[in-house]
Amino acid sequence: MRGLLAMGAGLFLAGCDAENNDYDFTPAHGMGALIVENDSGVDFDLYLDGSFEDGLDSGDHTTVELEPGEAHVFLREQKGEHQGVSEDVDILEGRRTIVRLYRDSWEWNDYHVTVEYE
Repeated sequence: MRGLLAMGAGLFLAGCDAENNDYDFTPAHGMGALIVENDSGVDFDLYLDGSFEDGLDSGDHTTVELEPGEAHVFLREQKGEHQGVSEDVDILEGRRTIVRLYRDSWEWNDYHVTVEYE
């Protein structure tokens, strides 16, 4: 029985790792990568520099390869009255810019982003 539980846990954990394969994404020479992760619990639409890029379900992420420079990231809630959240981020050559969207634990309709570089 323990063997089956361990095997099931291993398969579950392997599935979790498979979801984050985009973090291993290496941009092409002369390019950078933007990874946007939606940890808000709500579905959002991703706009880059004013143009629709992708829909992001809660718990999902997307990777976009971009030329180095500044990018304007706007995340708009798909349903509801919240306007969205925006952030200007640097796209660095050969690096990953990771934007994580999350919900404030005290204000249910207040969303924030963090930006990290790898």
